[in-house]
Amino acid sequence: MLDLFLEGGILKEKNYRGSLGVLRDIVAVDPQARTGMHLRLAIATSLAHAKPGGAFGSGEIIDPVKRYQHFKNAQHNNEIVPLFDDLSVWEYAKVVDSTASDQDLTWARKMLQTIRPDLVREARFIAMVSEVQYTTAKYGPSHTFATVLNGGGKCGPRAWFGRMINQAFGVPV
Repeated sequence: MLDLFLEGGILKEKNYRGSLGVLRDIVAVDPQARTGMHLRLAIATSLAHAKPGGAFGSGEIIDPVKRYQHFKNAQHNNEIVPLFDDLSVWEYAKVVDSTASDQDLTWARKMLQTIRPDLVREARFIAMVSEVQYTTAKYGPSHTFATVLNGGGKCGPRAWFGRMINQAFGVPV
């Protein structure tokens, strides 16, 4: 387990105590988090969310245990790419560290399957960025990724959207 923990890389703020606390909390609610893919996902989540952070737009604090469960359930329900099962701890961390809320991640998968199922079939999620109009952003201080898609934006909002849409489908960014 320690080898896998070290595989995840160095924490930005070196909050190893916080990371181990998150890992303990995940393992306490899910015994499957002790082995295999679930262990790598749990460790990655503990590394990515060692320090509580707010979700994009809303500022809602991302709960690391719920984030782990979100991706575990999405994988179990075949909502994300098959390669997700074989990621390393470092790669999982590049998925679960999304600044999107769990609701935004769920919305993104459903939205893309509804309006552009071709991109889901072909695993070309990033192409959805073309649907974010290149214009001055038209949304207020409290927003979600749905408002970014609706209101458009220039470089920043389009990049945020592209990062989120890939992570929603389990692709490391």
